[in-house]
Amino acid sequence: MFVPRKLQKRTHPGRAQPRTGEHDQDACAPQTHETPAGPSLAVDAGKLERLVEFLHTVLSPLHVALAARDEERTHPASTPWSDLAAAIAARGSGIHLARLLQLVPGLATRCKSISLLEAALTTWQAGAAAGWFSLEAFRITWSDGYADIVRHLVAAKEIAEALGPRLAYIECIPPAVRTRAQATEYVARLLKAGAGGGVFGVLEPAVVQHALMADKTVELGARWVSGRGFFVLDARRVEHLCDTHPWDLAQRVHREEPVRCLSWPQWERLHAMYTAHQLAQRPAAPSVKMEHKWWRGTMLLLCLPFREGSLHVPEGGDRTVGFWNRHLKPQLERGVPESIAYMHMHQDGVAIRTAHPVYATQLLAHFAQLDRMPPRDEDDLWCQLPAKVQTAAHTRLLTLDRKLI
Repeated sequence: MFVPRKLQKRTHPGRAQPRTGEHDQDACAPQTHETPAGPSLAVDAGKLERLVEFLHTVLSPLHVALAARDEERTHPASTPWSDLAAAIAARGSGIHLARLLQLVPGLATRCKSISLLEAALTTWQAGAAAGWFSLEAFRITWSDGYADIVRHLVAAKEIAEALGPRLAYIECIPPAVRTRAQATEYVARLLKAGAGGGVFGVLEPAVVQHALMADKTVELGARWVSGRGFFVLDARRVEHLCDTHPWDLAQRVHREEPVRCLSWPQWERLHAMYTAHQLAQRPAAPSVKMEHKWWRGTMLLLCLPFREGSLHVPEGGDRTVGFWNRHLKPQLERGVPESIAYMHMHQDGVAIRTAHPVYATQLLAHFAQLDRMPPRDEDDLWCQLPAKVQTAAHTRLLTLDRKLI
């Protein structure tokens, strides 16, 4: 019998009707679901790694102390970083991880569970944060060295007085040590032979010299060049490293020693020696003798208002150096290329300093509106110029002498 298409029973892939027998068998069989463990574990490992990096950035003792100092300067009332610094300095029975989630700004948004935070802290403690804290029963207890750095840096009037005795400059670190975390572990292994662990920071020399020791705000996470750097340690461990791996400043390379160390006062002495050596090696700038009056004939004068001629300048506007550079200099250098050194207002006209007397003569031949500046005025203007400008102008004039004469 013919059945219209609309009334025909259709089967779709998504609407397959299970047969009764098969359904009963499936219901009786145990249900097993294979979960792809690989991707989920990879996501968890990636999340853990990012959390460890975040903890290493925000919970380094220098970052905590400097953030608390900055907040105290701007907000005298209780603030997150100052509360965290106070809790660390107090030590006591430690800080519960649930409270740590609330104390550290930005941590609660990155870590939603105490178990994940404990896993990150355990991983971090086994690597770059060795000797920073102990972890037991969901409580973190900061080490004496860590708490002392935070307490002293927050309380000190100047960073240099608290940080100076704790700085050790280490050079000739093996090339395999590429990151800050690897450098921290490497120096911690050096310390285990004698004084014991506790590396609380790895810093660029420029950051230490020009920012931290000058009591300026600085970004501690700047790019680090491997092979050398300042390490923040306990003061006794700085002495231990400098005694164990001394640096003879007269000898550039120690082949038998893997590394060499300097305390902060020794590094300042080395830097002063290097600066003096660089100054001694630098060629002296040619001295400009004012009595020779070598500049004579280089200055021209354009009187205002303009006389009739080929030079035209728009009316109005501030008669600044930029104004003359935009409107007058292109017209002059179309006649004599690269002839103008500087232009500015002088009494009732425009003073035009040329690069060479030959250029000044050529400009006078091209533009009848220009005049030579009187020698006395020319001498007065040149003597008022800074020594650096005079030296540069004299050097260029001597170069053009060989080209033009």
